Amino acid sequence: MGLQCLDVKINHHKVQTEKLVSAKKLAADRDWLAVLGTNHYFCVLCTNHSTLFTNSRQLKSSWIAGNGGVDPSNYRLGKPFPHQVHLHGESEMHKLAQDFDKDSARVPIATSFGQHAAHAEEVTQRLMRTAIDGVINYRVFNDYENLVYLQDLNGIDVGDWQHGR
Repeated sequence: MGLQCLDVKINHHKVQTEKLVSAKKLAADRDWLAVLGTNHYFCVLCTNHSTLFTNSRQLKSSWIAGNGGVDPSNYRLGKPFPHQVHLHGESEMHKLAQDFDKDSARVPIATSFGQHAAHAEEVTQRLMRTAIDGVINYRVFNDYENLVYLQDLNGIDVGDWQHGR
């Protein structure tokens, strides 16, 4: 019984060591691959330029850090995880992110304006959702300012325009 338990621990240790070596090799070969605290991988390029994607499948991709990253343990069956990393590196989404990265390096002011416009649109959408929620739930109009102020206190970016405080 004791030897069986020891064998299980040794095998577990071997598996963990192989995963670590595999992860180090993946990260060394690809500077765009990073790991979250949850041990899920994500693409730095795709995450940085995800606000510029227009395809809904790209926006929902697990290679974007905000979507939780890719869990390498999900690829035990079928194709191994390193193959999935290679497929992502060759994907249209990743190539598009590389193009955005090259464009932003060439024309930083245009990229900055584009990111500012995307951020302003996100803030406006948050404020409109708050206003529409007030209308749908028959709240008084004065609640809007308090709800936006509460969102601001909770750390949600609501900008500093289109509301009272």
